[in-house]
Amino acid sequence: MKAITLRGISPELAHEIEARSRRNGTSLSRAVLDMLSDRAGQTGVRRYHDLDHLFGRWTQDEADAMDAAVAEQRLIDPDAWD
Repeated sequence: MKAITLRGISPELAHEIEARSRRNGTSLSRAVLDMLSDRAGQTGVRRYHDLDHLFGRWTQDEADAMDAAVAEQRLIDPDAWD
């Protein structure tokens, strides 16, 4: 993957990048990549957060707990198959 260094970013653009990063819970790099992809029309897979205020979002700990609970449900009990 190619690395690019950007210089001369205006304070207004830097503020918008930081705001998008905070709003979407992503890194600054991801925010810049998303903005570039959007502008270039190369959206690919997008994650939308526009309904989060209605449904909420899981923290990483909550998502890990759900994954662990689902993993337990996928275990096969050999005694149940007798």
